[in-house]
Amino acid sequence: MPDDAGRPVAVVTGAARGLGLATADRLIEAGYAACVLDIHERRIRELAAREEREPDRFMAVLASVTDPHAIAGVVERVVERWGRIDVLVNNAGLNAAAASSTTRSTTGTRSWR
Repeated sequence: MPDDAGRPVAVVTGAARGLGLATADRLIEAGYAACVLDIHERRIRELAAREEREPDRFMAVLASVTDPHAIAGVVERVVERWGRIDVLVNNAGLNAAAASSTTRSTTGTRSWR
């Protein structure tokens, strides 16, 4: 059901912790509803408790930005709940610390996706 309050809606990727979660929190403080998504299942499960307490302002979703079907599902859920998406913060990233001479090509490919 779309949000009747007309508050702006943000989706923040890579937001299970750190800068992404802090960004989502600041957006909520500024009056936004925020959907956080990440691939870290344990953290998303922990954040689901917050969603139960704040369903009008917060949503936590387990999804990878590299999966178009998962992202389509996130968009559908957000629009179903709040009626729209106003802001997208692309914070998701991959940390594969290694010398380029020792990095496998699959790691490099995954980093560029």
